[in-house]
Amino acid sequence: MVKGKVEKFYNVLGYKEKEDIRIFQRYFPNNYNLNELTNDIVEDFLSHNPIANEGLLLGIEIGKHVAHQRRPQLLNAKYSAEISRFAQQQIGNLMQEQLLLY
Repeated sequence: MVKGKVEKFYNVLGYKEKEDIRIFQRYFPNNYNLNELTNDIVEDFLSHNPIANEGLLLGIEIGKHVAHQRRPQLLNAKYSAEISRFAQQQIGNLMQEQLLLY
């Protein structure tokens, strides 16, 4: 799956995907474990094709950040009632429209 996406990435940019895939596999041999990146590996990888490989690594980093974003979580009724009582104590007689927890 990862190999196919990397091939398409290089193909779209007009590079020789076979050669670039061979280089990619040399730097990421462990089943494409991209969490093993070190500064030395990144610098060596970028030296082969700076523009395309930097774009690839930036895309990977953006993907990691998007995957780790948390969505607001709904609370069950028990905790919702407890939080409402706590908020009411804290804000006194002010209007309580909405309470967001992160």
